[in-house]
Amino acid sequence: MALGGAWYLWAAVIATSDDPRAYPGSRGDRTLEQTLRAFQLTLPPCATDVRFLAKRPWPMSDWRHLLIRLVAPDRSCLDSFVSTNSLDATGVVDGKELENDREREVESVNWHYRSGVAYQTFDSGTSSNEPGNRYLQACDVQVEQQGRSFVVYTHCFRWVPQ
Repeated sequence: MALGGAWYLWAAVIATSDDPRAYPGSRGDRTLEQTLRAFQLTLPPCATDVRFLAKRPWPMSDWRHLLIRLVAPDRSCLDSFVSTNSLDATGVVDGKELENDREREVESVNWHYRSGVAYQTFDSGTSSNEPGNRYLQACDVQVEQQGRSFVVYTHCFRWVPQ
């Protein structure tokens, strides 16, 4: 019995999502839609080139990580993403600063911020202490304008106590 439980945990750790939008290493048991629901996020229908990574940093962790990269083809699509997800503008940061602060998860999907490029930044934070629905979540978003379109990098952490 213990061996079966260990096998299940090992398989859950190494399983990779069959969703073609998933980066390698994303949880095998979650589609993008399931992951978005779990993180209470909504992508606008206009979003293109969507990629994601959903994972726990270590087995049996109360923490969950979500990385989403998408392209908003125009300002109205970006504005829809920002307003629908209640993101707050936090300023503008040079890509060099973002590149220096990259975390391991961001490195694993090969996101690179370009020095000398201004990234508009947003964040959000939500929580609930309701019995049966306790969580703490924070998201950081960086946006790079490329011509008329916008590349949106979203990194969320969610803590759900077991």
